[in-house]
Amino acid sequence: MQESAEIYDIYPERHYVCCVVYTKKELSLTDELTKIELIIRDTEPQVVVGIMNQMLYILFPTFDKEEAAVLQSIKRVVKKMQSSLKIAPAAGIGRKAEASIKGIQESFRQAELALSITRSFASEEDMIIHYDELGIFRLFLHMDNKEELVKFQQETVGILVEYDKNHNLELMRTVEAYFHHNESLSITSDNLYIHVNTLKYRIQKVKALTGLSLQNSEEKMMIHLGMKIHYFITNTYPSL
Repeated sequence: MQESAEIYDIYPERHYVCCVVYTKKELSLTDELTKIELIIRDTEPQVVVGIMNQMLYILFPTFDKEEAAVLQSIKRVVKKMQSSLKIAPAAGIGRKAEASIKGIQESFRQAELALSITRSFASEEDMIIHYDELGIFRLFLHMDNKEELVKFQQETVGILVEYDKNHNLELMRTVEAYFHHNESLSITSDNLYIHVNTLKYRIQKVKALTGLSLQNSEEKMMIHLGMKIHYFITNTYPSL
């Protein structure tokens, strides 16, 4: 396997950071790929690039560079691709690989997992995600029993999701905003363009429907976790 890697100019001792980019459109194997390679190699001449099913697989050698500096280089490359090719790519980045083929494979696996979450984000401005930035989603991705995730979601926020389908209170969005603004009633209500009393009513409605209180630390954690699971299993993410 080591000899096969060297045929493609892959040397594990270069400690690659692996990146997978989804381009959202079919790329020709000639003109566009050539442009992409020129953009990438302008940043790092010894990068390795491959393409498969609208996916770009890129290995960035780190050599003696700090990983943070390599990550910034990768993000610049993706931004250049966006402006040059008029595409809005989503990218997942893995951790710095160990000096082995297995290490490279693990970094690519992490990049693919990061990409799977990145593509569910609503914001077009945050489409480049490192594996370490996934937070609690990393735990969900590694769970074999996804049925337990679905069950927990149904037991916590499932009733809110169903209620929102038939009413105009936007309870899921309200709770997400409440958490996002560190449980500040004034900032949350301003962000949602509602009166603070309306916000208080919605919070009480959440408790009435779920039986869980946002004023109880344990129950609040269950709601928050249930919402994260909901975003994960539905491939959606809130835009605040």
